[in-house]
Amino acid sequence: MEESEDGIEDVSYLVVSRGKKYYAEILDDPKKIPFTAENCEILFGIADEICIEKFGESTGVY
Repeated sequence: MEESEDGIEDVSYLVVSRGKKYYAEILDDPKKIPFTAENCEILFGIADEICIEKFGESTGVY
């Protein structure tokens, strides 16, 4: 698991950017959380916009 504050934040953004279903899977089984977000595209800044567009509600994160 990432140890730096930025690394942990990146992993959380990665989970959110993969969608509501994936986010719920991680909540149900936290052992499935990725250990790192290295070499992954992070959609920081647009995750909330997409959630509103797709589901009509905010993630509540931003």
